[in-house]
Amino acid sequence: MNNNPKIKYTSYFTEPSSPTHRQYLALRRFFADDYSAEQVAKESGYSTSTVYSMVRDFKEKLSGDLKDPFFKENKIGRKPIDHEGGIEETVINLRKKYFSVPDIQIAMDALGHRLTIYSIEKIITDAGFARLPRRNNPFRTETISSHLPPNLPAPVTGRLAPVPDMFSSQLAGLLCVLPYIVKYGIDRIIENSPYPGTKEINRVSSILAFVALKLSNVKRYSADDIWCMDRGMGFFDGLNVLPKSHWS
Repeated sequence: MNNNPKIKYTSYFTEPSSPTHRQYLALRRFFADDYSAEQVAKESGYSTSTVYSMVRDFKEKLSGDLKDPFFKENKIGRKPIDHEGGIEETVINLRKKYFSVPDIQIAMDALGHRLTIYSIEKIITDAGFARLPRRNNPFRTETISSHLPPNLPAPVTGRLAPVPDMFSSQLAGLLCVLPYIVKYGIDRIIENSPYPGTKEINRVSSILAFVALKLSNVKRYSADDIWCMDRGMGFFDGLNVLPKSHWS
């Protein structure tokens, strides 16, 4: 039903807006209001035989083990994690490689699974993992890079799609530099330079990829492919994720 402020709420029960809504009101007339099939047919526009068929099918659905044919129960609380899809197993495997909860969230985002911090913490807590000791950034980077599972590929780099999106990042602070790049025309200088680019990665994104790494204090790009999975760094460059190390 259209969201029209002038519409009367009683119309919801007299003017069905979809086939399913129409069937529900017709069956309500038959069972609750004790209308005959002929009366229901005349009011709703169905044929009498169609009304009888709807009544028969409705009785069969309610007498069986099928779900409610018209209404879906809204379950309170968070949606259960897709254990069959291997999500829980992937989270646990990343934890075994000493990934922190935020690192796991970024990696799962890259794999197309959006998990909250709470969900990840629950999985690793239920699995019996203790909290990781505090680590400085170089140690954390070296540990993660050397333990990056081979079956956890980073997404293919491409131009950032101009659509609303949500993602996790540990490096969103990089975006604070973008206004200064625009203010001083650095992007235009790069665009007019002879630096090479490709169809998917233009020269501005190419240069900004290196700038992002410098701002992030990543010293050895070839050893830090985990950064290829951080969407925040890709967003800084106008890409979905940073290009891989072999691209440079």
